Amino acid sequence: MMNNTNITTKIIGTNITTSFVETITLENPIFGVKAGQKVQILFFQTNSNIPTAIITKDSIEANKVPLAELATTIMSNTQLYDVVADFLNKK
Repeated sequence: MMNNTNITTKIIGTNITTSFVETITLENPIFGVKAGQKVQILFFQTNSNIPTAIITKDSIEANKVPLAELATTIMSNTQLYDVVADFLNKK
């Protein structure tokens, strides 16, 4: 049985949401994970139509402006900064 808490936050003025999940691990010996460890995970959802595989010259050209805009949004949004800072400062 997995206990979890999921808190989703909409980052105002953007399409970005974050989700905080607190859960318990299952054993995974390949990665050295022991069962029963409490973990906290912060997910980012950019909710963007930008493709994840940008490998050709045409796809790079077509997506460089939206990618730059997304990067600027991520790095300059104070609410998003606060969400990350709060997550990293959890004890």
